[in-house]
Amino acid sequence: MSQFSGFVLFVFIGVFLLTVPTCLLAAEGETIFDSSSENLGSDKLTELIDLQLHPVPVTIPTGISTTLPDHPSLNVPQGFAVSVYAADLSNPRFMAFSPDGVLFLANMGNGEIIALPDKDGDGVADRHIVALTGLKQAHSLAFYDGYLFVAEKHQVIRAWDKDGDHVYEGHEVFIKNIPSEGQHSTHTILFDEVGERIFLSVGSPCDLCRMEEGLQVDGYTGLTLPFNAERGTILQFNTDGSGRRIFANGIRNVIGMDIHPVTNELWANNNGHDLEGRTQPKEWIDIIHDGDFMGYPFVQGYQVWNDFNIVEYQPVLPISDADRQLVQRQKKPVALMPAHYAPMGLHFYVGAQFPPIYKNAAFVAIHAGREKLSSHPGYQVMALFSDPDGSNARMATFISGFQAGEATRNVWGFPVGLVSDHEGSLYLSSDQRNEIILKVTYNPPGGSGKQ
Repeated sequence: MSQFSGFVLFVFIGVFLLTVPTCLLAAEGETIFDSSSENLGSDKLTELIDLQLHPVPVTIPTGISTTLPDHPSLNVPQGFAVSVYAADLSNPRFMAFSPDGVLFLANMGNGEIIALPDKDGDGVADRHIVALTGLKQAHSLAFYDGYLFVAEKHQVIRAWDKDGDHVYEGHEVFIKNIPSEGQHSTHTILFDEVGERIFLSVGSPCDLCRMEEGLQVDGYTGLTLPFNAERGTILQFNTDGSGRRIFANGIRNVIGMDIHPVTNELWANNNGHDLEGRTQPKEWIDIIHDGDFMGYPFVQGYQVWNDFNIVEYQPVLPISDADRQLVQRQKKPVALMPAHYAPMGLHFYVGAQFPPIYKNAAFVAIHAGREKLSSHPGYQVMALFSDPDGSNARMATFISGFQAGEATRNVWGFPVGLVSDHEGSLYLSSDQRNEIILKVTYNPPGGSGKQ
């Protein structure tokens, strides 16, 4: 640990200790909150099925420069192939296709949106076109009604490209004053075109703290932030930007969101807190309904209480009857994944290229794993199969092999964004170590599927 990191941790813990009544601090060996007497739920991992993965070489087209390992390979189901679509990127995050079929990327490290056209159809981006620049932590983007929308750290902008050259001549602030102090300052924007509404994720500012006045704490400094009721929520807007309101709360940090292609309901995943060890808390994927309370900061999994014997989490105490009643509103998530997987993009596959089993399945980008905090491998793309209402959920590893050795330094890909094109090919961004976009295609054995 660096001297700076140690100082920040010291300040963080010190501020917590100053703000917690001494009667709530556990002495060594003392149990201050007996969760076993209150836990009525469960946090069992969702059943895993085996897609029979096998290694395939990652194709690196001529002219693309990467720092990939020698002869890189990934593990995928039979018939799938993986190639590098674009490289020379900077912290690439989420992607979206424009109405004319061009892939756009939030190139967050450079504060820009770039267009990555493939005009000759060879499966490789022809060039990088800077569509917008000067952005602040631009993580996600969407196209709607002829405009490009970008979620920055503090606002959402709406941009226009009148001459169709993929360079956006102008933009305006569409949604302002998005809270982002402290931790979890990126936001995911999603348009529900059928329901004519916008969803925007707004994470908690801390690792684990109450979303109440005087208790919203900057997770990096330990300092109390000005109260904002929109922290730890998903916001909803009308498509013209009006009607701002909280759609759901009790959320630590939702990153992946998508609309189910059959039910038109909002699905999302969540990143859990850090200090309960390598197996807790499980990461969840769930359907989010209007008015839902999703459990944070009290419970994890399905109504399993967090460990408030951890000193840093004791400012959440005491637990009131109102807190307990709120916890009873938390429903069982559709799926639970191993702790500290840091799920990023969530994308429902509606294409016709992949085998029928993948129709309406959700792909989930797993950004972390065993070599960070988790007890499980991680660094992969998973597939979630379920009925449209979320029942009968099963999960499977769809792509693995991003870790070439035993240490974190051997992880060569960190999955983040997911999107598919009109032909049904799947695109995956990696935002660290190798800042690239991969293209995943399917060719049935003996067939001639297009790549």
